[in-house]
Amino acid sequence: GYLTAIQTTGTQGGVRRETQQRDALGRLLRTENEHGQRTFSYNRLDQITAVTLTPTEAGQQQHRMQADTVRFEYDRSGWLTAEHAGNGSIRYQRDALGNPTDITLPDGQHLTHLYYGSGHLLQTALDGLTVSEYERDSLHRQIMRTQGQLATYSGYDDDGLLSWQRSLASGSAPVLPGQRPARQGCVTSRDYYWNNHGEVGTIDDGLRGSVVYSYDRSGYLTGRSGQMYDHDRYYYDKAGNLLDNEGQGAVMNNRLPGCGRDRYGYNEWGELTTRRDQQLEWNAQGQLTRVISGNTETHYGYDALGRRTRKATYGRHTGHTARSRTDFVWEGFRLLQENVQQQGWRTYLYDAEQPYTPVASVTGRGESRQVWYYHTDVTGTPQEVTAADGTLVWAGYIRGFGENAADISNSGAYFHQPLRLPGQYFDDETGLHYNLFRYYAPECGRFVSQDPIGLAGGINLYSYAPNPIKWMDPLGLHDILADTDIVCRGGACSADSFKNGSGVAADANGKLSGISTQAKPNAGLETLSQPFKHNQIGVATVADIEKAGGTITLDGKLNSSNGSMMMNHATVDGLTAEQAEKLFRPTQPNPVPVEQRGPKRGC
Repeated sequence: GYLTAIQTTGTQGGVRRETQQRDALGRLLRTENEHGQRTFSYNRLDQITAVTLTPTEAGQQQHRMQADTVRFEYDRSGWLTAEHAGNGSIRYQRDALGNPTDITLPDGQHLTHLYYGSGHLLQTALDGLTVSEYERDSLHRQIMRTQGQLATYSGYDDDGLLSWQRSLASGSAPVLPGQRPARQGCVTSRDYYWNNHGEVGTIDDGLRGSVVYSYDRSGYLTGRSGQMYDHDRYYYDKAGNLLDNEGQGAVMNNRLPGCGRDRYGYNEWGELTTRRDQQLEWNAQGQLTRVISGNTETHYGYDALGRRTRKATYGRHTGHTARSRTDFVWEGFRLLQENVQQQGWRTYLYDAEQPYTPVASVTGRGESRQVWYYHTDVTGTPQEVTAADGTLVWAGYIRGFGENAADISNSGAYFHQPLRLPGQYFDDETGLHYNLFRYYAPECGRFVSQDPIGLAGGINLYSYAPNPIKWMDPLGLHDILADTDIVCRGGACSADSFKNGSGVAADANGKLSGISTQAKPNAGLETLSQPFKHNQIGVATVADIEKAGGTITLDGKLNSSNGSMMMNHATVDGLTAEQAEKLFRPTQPNPVPVEQRGPKRGC
């Protein structure tokens, strides 16, 4: 039978209960807890057409929750054509392959993309203004991107790993594609040196000097030593909790009692309630709704999908007028726009291959429009921001687990730059990072509430990643695959299909990166096959892929076919096309009925 209720008992005897209602096909129709009810609607292709949140009286009074509906529209082929939410609507026009060519933003602006081949991005423009143009090598890897009056060049080693990055004036192009420019005259520069385990050993940075990283045998980051700030050492207990010192004992229930001088307190559901001078309040959905700090309090609101759509800070004793307010617009599960009070709207644009890596942000309209360009490291974390004329306006010093230790740009002017680790947004009122379904404390490298997906995310419900330079969790839903878990790919799974897949690149040894698959801990074939239209499905185990030298990254990639988030998307790297064919063949019939298969045309 289908699950109808989940009841959780807290450590102090309290009870949280969620009821669930499904139809005859097993589709979720309604969930309800003490603070709200959510209902779901579907079309004939099993695609969600609407999600509605109706708060209870307790939800409204205790947490200021508001009624909300998010609606989706699709064309006859199943492509997403529009998303309607409380802060506006987004509309899509697509080419024959489903690539979005024209996106109408809630404020009426048009974001346009030009592609070549099977969907490789060539140019991005906003209302006719070219923001960035791209050049790629024969393997379709990005080797140049224009950023205003600068151009950013990238090079790769024989294993296909990013080897260097340079940003310099557009007229100072390298003589040959892939040739590493000298550092002299560069606004930003980074060289990456990798160890034999595929981990970054050293980053030689033009602004920050050389930073050296060390790891233990399990791949946990254990040290970071740089030329600018104190050297960092990282200690863990057996559950992966980051400790203050090597002699600290095991952490009870993985609830860290503090970090440095900060002391932590938790409620019976494992949600952080005290930190520094802050008091944190949570609703029954596990969402942070209010933080009290000194003479101020900040309220947070979410839409029917659980995305944060607003935050506002008030004086505790000065009435109901907000001192500051920010509204957010989302494209699927990725931040698209924010409206900061007295600053106006800012639109974020992202890399086509790395959907959580920012490329630029745009503020203003018409003659007052300004474009700001992001320069990111190998993880997609912003390290610098430049203006269209190439002036450095922001540069951070990001520690090992995402904390920005200092602004080192020396620009003398404030620049709003809240983006941190992939998918994270820095809240200056708390110092926490908003990470979609959870909040992250960068000073201790962990989430401040337990994983909503429970033990499917691993035995430590607060863990972010053992090595943030290699792993990322843009959704705040951390998964760990077991050796016996399966990985699925749609189609014939021939060597040619792997080699020529969209976004796939090969190194000098023929090893591929960017193979698109579906994977999830403990998931069965039917669950992982649902997004594929193909009649045949290739299946391999995690153990077999890793034995062949491959790696699997659960990345929740944005679906290019319908603009939504593929929650179970995984990227496989490090296999040759022939190895991939051998692993995923022979294929087997897709167990999902044709009419219930998702709109995903390919991998």
